[in-house]
Amino acid sequence: MPEKLNGCVLKPMDQCTVRIIWLYNIGKTEIVVTGGDTKKSISTDHALNVGTGYEYREELDAEQVLEYICSTDECNSLGQIKRLINSLTVTSHLDEIENMIKPQQPFQGAWCVRVSNTTTIECDPTIPTELCRQCSLAVQNDEKTTQVCATCSTESVDNSLSYTVMFNMNDRTRSNIWQVLCQADKCNSLSNADLIHEKSAMDFDFNKFFNNGQNRFSLSIMINMVMIFIIFLNKFLY
Repeated sequence: MPEKLNGCVLKPMDQCTVRIIWLYNIGKTEIVVTGGDTKKSISTDHALNVGTGYEYREELDAEQVLEYICSTDECNSLGQIKRLINSLTVTSHLDEIENMIKPQQPFQGAWCVRVSNTTTIECDPTIPTELCRQCSLAVQNDEKTTQVCATCSTESVDNSLSYTVMFNMNDRTRSNIWQVLCQADKCNSLSNADLIHEKSAMDFDFNKFFNNGQNRFSLSIMINMVMIFIIFLNKFLY
């Protein structure tokens, strides 16, 4: 982590954000802190989204992305960023299964698995085979439900596999998402989602993150009380 963030100024805004991208192939890390005005007069958004994965652009690129959204004073400061990272644990062995997104040519739409238990309009398992250009899989799991969408896309983008966790900082819950975009036989099968699950893990220590800030706040109060007591004692004695 850098010792300081360059070019940063304080501005009154409803919402603050932090975005960190680790570009492993080139050994580079990008940190962007910003803010925005939401439609609500007071924003209550407090969330942490972390994703790790691979994209195939003639060669494999490994990336990890962290996005933090908050709405209290200086909540996207460098100190807060360090607390976030120190509270986060990411384990990834996705490089062991990267072959699942290497394309096979010529692509055949019949390769794509079709399974869905969701009614969202974004998931259409009935796309005609001849229109398929890429297979896709998304599995989202939280404490209550598991939603699955395995289908194909009529457009082709970079093949990729990823694991993302959305941490709700307000109620301390999480939602897991496993995704695959690929062009090989049965590459979007549910077994591949299981492989991504097995090869990656994330955890966030909410107690460590929040108690860290509370302890520093308590320490600040104690220091102020001691200073007031010293001033009072000096006046009383002299």
